Amino acid sequence: MDFFYFYLENEFYYFISNTLSVLENQNYIHGLVHPKPFSEMPHSSRATRSLLLIILSIIISLNFLFHEKKKYYNTFKIIIISLSFICFCSYLYALSRSDGGHIKQTTGTVILFFSIFVSFYFLKFNEYFFSKKVLNFNFSYILSILLFVIFVFNLKIDMKNISDYSLRLKQFIYLEDKNYLSDDQNYLIQNLKPIINEYKCIQLFTYDAALPYILKKPNCSKFYFTYSLGSIKDQESLIKDLKNTEFIIYRGQTDNWGPSPQKKLTMVNKYININFRNSKKILKWEFRYK
Repeated sequence: MDFFYFYLENEFYYFISNTLSVLENQNYIHGLVHPKPFSEMPHSSRATRSLLLIILSIIISLNFLFHEKKKYYNTFKIIIISLSFICFCSYLYALSRSDGGHIKQTTGTVILFFSIFVSFYFLKFNEYFFSKKVLNFNFSYILSILLFVIFVFNLKIDMKNISDYSLRLKQFIYLEDKNYLSDDQNYLIQNLKPIINEYKCIQLFTYDAALPYILKKPNCSKFYFTYSLGSIKDQESLIKDLKNTEFIIYRGQTDNWGPSPQKKLTMVNKYININFRNSKKILKWEFRYK
């Protein structure tokens, strides 16, 4: 921690400040009504299933923690308890952004938890039979090989992809940005770059967070991810930074993800409308400048 503080200097402070701001305000900024369990609301069945599995994982981990009669490896206990805690914490975001996609993202850790849990008891079951010699060696050996073969074939491993990975990675890294952009985005970059050459930086007031990188221009403030803004404190801080800003990307193509920046960040929007009267449009993007 000390290393990052001294090496990154102000960037470290901005990271901590932004993280605390997101944790404090995300429920208000991005909040959606969570579907009522066992109801007919959209995504209710997915939410109900996730909640029940998370509750079950917590009960199982508590049993491992307090049940002294059963002997388990300490490392296994730590893994199970940690995963159940992560399952619980991961759903906190789904309680805020309660759509199908974000609820679905929380099931990955739950699946990992129960996969490890079931695998552990499967191995314990095999260990019991091996120690008691309930199954003869040949049958156990054949069973292990069969399970391994099934596992490998289900992975659908293409050896050519493994051998070519380094080459393909280099090709993707060195590809020009235009190969990853849509026709509209390439048209925007082509026409906007000559306009912003005279500016030292640009300021985003759109959810198109990748534009500073694609345009090879720094953002004029630390607030490049406008989607995470919402508090009065952050708006006041952004307004201070706008006093030294001359060019703003005011609207973009992703602003329909939720309430637009113009509707959500009313204080900043009012300041921009007063101080940045000149405007220009390229396709779906609008720009404001002094």
